[in-house]
Amino acid sequence: MSYRHVSHAERYVIYHLRLCGLSRREIGRRLGRHHSTIARELARNGPRAGAAVYWHEVAQRRAEARRCRQARCRGREHRRLHRYVVSRLRRDWSPEPVAGRLRRDYPGQVRIRVSAETIYQWVYRDAQAGGDLFGHLRRRHRRRRKQDRYGRGRGRVNAGVRMHHG
Repeated sequence: MSYRHVSHAERYVIYHLRLCGLSRREIGRRLGRHHSTIARELARNGPRAGAAVYWHEVAQRRAEARRCRQARCRGREHRRLHRYVVSRLRRDWSPEPVAGRLRRDYPGQVRIRVSAETIYQWVYRDAQAGGDLFGHLRRRHRRRRKQDRYGRGRGRVNAGVRMHHG
């Protein structure tokens, strides 16, 4: 499912339609957007407790400020964690045992815990940046393979092949 952020012009329209007292579903219909997109916009950038009006300028500033903030990456923040994970990966450990061993080696330190999925994301981000950590995984892919739907092509009998009793 693709998602397209609400534009400044759409925020302006939402502002006026909210002033007219229209529902989220009706605003979504008029903008050609799903009503949950409108609800999400109002929840993220709408009025805080006490304020009753959705202001499009304030909403635009909030959205731009959120866009500028970088997502936290614990691998860069916590050097000891990063060194630990990379050293195990370079010894050809899989991410699952690395994550499990972290819990065992640092039982009281929650900040040093990281999931296997996060380690995979670090490895693939490293590969995009030109790194070589992916070469230490069992399947040495630079990127993840797209998953086919479960059972596609399995258990089907080809209609062109006939079975005869002999």
